[in-house]
Amino acid sequence: MKSMDRRNFVGMLGLHSCFELLSLFVRVFLIAQVFFVTNYNISAVGLFLLVEVIAIFVFYTISSCICKKVRAIWMTRIATVLACGFLVLTIVWSQGLENYYMLFGAMWGAVLGLYWGAQNFLITKVFGKERIMSYFSMAFILIAIVGIVFPFTFGLAIEWGSWMITSGFVLAVGVIQLVFSFIIKTGEAEQGQIRMRAYFHALREKNHLKPAVILFISGFFAGFPFILIALVTVVVVMAYGSNIGLGALGSIFGAVGIVALLAYRFSPSRIKISLFSVAGILPLLVSVPLFFYVGPWSVIVFNLATVAQRIVAVEENSTRINATRYWGGEEFIIESHLFYEFAFMVGRVIACLLLLAVGWFGSTQILLATAIALVMLTLAVHAAILLWWRRKYAN
Repeated sequence: MKSMDRRNFVGMLGLHSCFELLSLFVRVFLIAQVFFVTNYNISAVGLFLLVEVIAIFVFYTISSCICKKVRAIWMTRIATVLACGFLVLTIVWSQGLENYYMLFGAMWGAVLGLYWGAQNFLITKVFGKERIMSYFSMAFILIAIVGIVFPFTFGLAIEWGSWMITSGFVLAVGVIQLVFSFIIKTGEAEQGQIRMRAYFHALREKNHLKPAVILFISGFFAGFPFILIALVTVVVVMAYGSNIGLGALGSIFGAVGIVALLAYRFSPSRIKISLFSVAGILPLLVSVPLFFYVGPWSVIVFNLATVAQRIVAVEENSTRINATRYWGGEEFIIESHLFYEFAFMVGRVIACLLLLAVGWFGSTQILLATAIALVMLTLAVHAAILLWWRRKYAN
């Protein structure tokens, strides 16, 4: 049993790390590419992300329904193949990005929705409650390592090589991800339908409806940082003007992220609460200098602080994935995931509208700084609600 647990742990970490590398390439460099080819139009980036968010929720729901009939691991494999197909499309139809960036956003959102709808369910089925926290801690550390090595190499490859060569390399990662997926061993698929009405009825019976709604509100605020990478990408491009600068900064922030996560992971409970509180409020505080100066130093300081977001994300992921285990509703795992994913979508849609407003009124320093500060405020609110919720309901 322990051997199987280790095998699944390694397989899940490898699967997730590879997919995060693919996502990193799209989130940072494809968004930057949209920004470049549309003549620095931040509204185009906002529209790209808006259709992506809507597609994520639609295909997350589709994936969740399918996972009631088919083993979830097969959905992650399908999503991997589709991600590779998406990258091939960016290579062979690179000119299409300029005029059809919304289509590209919708396609990538579909890939993400299919993947996460299956992956979240898979995590819950493969690991126990305590093991999930260990998994997310290690997963975020590996993601941070990916964030050290690959952004800088991607930036160099795009700047001095070509978009095609870089995309081809990322495509090879998709093949490795498929290999990891065959390491994982899971049980049979659950038979049945999505039962949202029964889920809410069970929450009321267990007197857990109020905690679920509060966690939903926390998830709503957690959706806003979805546009943070796009905002930071725009600010970095404005400050550095190249993919090399974008990649180098990404590598630096990844290194700091590892240190922060390790410090949090192995700290005593009392220290963890302090670190979590700092992680929630620090990004908001260091966003203030962006109102006065957008340049290398202010961008570096701000990005180093946003690394703290990963600490909040570790706790949020573990709490949300384990949500049904806090009230004995394990039969409603998929329904619970859909409920909180809807909260994410609402928050993300409003955040994308904020990004569109910045583009509409002009991408000035003050507007960009205001948007970043608002996103950091929602992160602080999310962290505060999550900390209170865990202390009251998770224990």
